[in-house]
Amino acid sequence: MRKYTHFGIGVDIGASRAMNAFALVGFTADFSKCAVIDLWSFKQIGYESKKQKLKDFVNLWRGKGVPIEYIAVDNQEINYIYDLKAEFYRTGYPPIIESYKATIIQRIDLQIILLSHKAMEFNDTIEGRDCFDAYRMAKWVEGKEGLEREDKNEPHNDKMDAVEYALTRHMIKMLTANKAGNEVA
Repeated sequence: MRKYTHFGIGVDIGASRAMNAFALVGFTADFSKCAVIDLWSFKQIGYESKKQKLKDFVNLWRGKGVPIEYIAVDNQEINYIYDLKAEFYRTGYPPIIESYKATIIQRIDLQIILLSHKAMEFNDTIEGRDCFDAYRMAKWVEGKEGLEREDKNEPHNDKMDAVEYALTRHMIKMLTANKAGNEVA
């Protein structure tokens, strides 16, 4: 973790059958590399329990001295965002922001670029391996391969979404740092 200076959390709130996921992502000072530091995923729980679990996730990492700069929530969860914004602001938690409105294909392209440039790492923990496996298991809509990721409320999609929401905050900086012409792994 010492090589990472910027940190953000991505939050995906799953539908009734889907998972919820929180991902802590670290970025180097020049945004040329990133890492999934931690990932929590869990089945549906009550609204207040979900909010407390997010606070627990933040507190765990702040307790370890990690300066979390933001919590990026799926921009489709506007009611959850407004509720969290007010409470987290009042109680001194990192700011809640809407995830950057990147399309699924833009988020996938970002992952392809980062992985091909060896600019994305996964912690060698159960959660890190689980997150890496989520990327390996991604499904594609038949006939729309490379254009649209099929979301059948499968757990790996929710994990990937949480990571992507954390990443898209710095998408332009990361793409610039890993621009075309750099050696591809």
